[in-house]
Amino acid sequence: MKKQLLSLALGLFTVLFATAQTTVSIQDIQFVSASDLANCEDLSSYDGQTIKTVGRVVHDGGLTEVSSSGARSFRPGVHILDTAISTAGGFKGLQIHGVTDGGGGDRVDKVNELVAGMLVEVIGIVGNFSGETQLYPIDNNSVTVLSLGTTPTPDTITLDLLNDKI
Repeated sequence: MKKQLLSLALGLFTVLFATAQTTVSIQDIQFVSASDLANCEDLSSYDGQTIKTVGRVVHDGGLTEVSSSGARSFRPGVHILDTAISTAGGFKGLQIHGVTDGGGGDRVDKVNELVAGMLVEVIGIVGNFSGETQLYPIDNNSVTVLSLGTTPTPDTITLDLLNDKI
């Protein structure tokens, strides 16, 4: 009986351990080396993989829906910022695209309920659309609010900071 319980416990532990996911930082999802960029290879190294990440919501989810000619007329979206590092720099933002497969899949309406400042955990599939890395949540249950946070204060910048200097 003890051997059977031990085998059952080890089997359950193995199943739970195998399905556990490591949290990947947004910077790691987004990072592409300079040499890859020089060779026009800009896909995330996580492209096509199911991952879990954590980020702070930048804007309210109900404000951005991408129009579509597919069966689903609107697709909700929100951007999140990496919280794993506090310094400024590139590769810190990620779009959460509120459809299950990046195309005409089921809408993940929970994205529309997110509010700027919330800290969220998202489990989804890393994809790419027109050169932008996106994360497609598996379903509504794969978007979890960890804390409400505070509304971020925007910075004011000049237009020249957004343009390439020629």
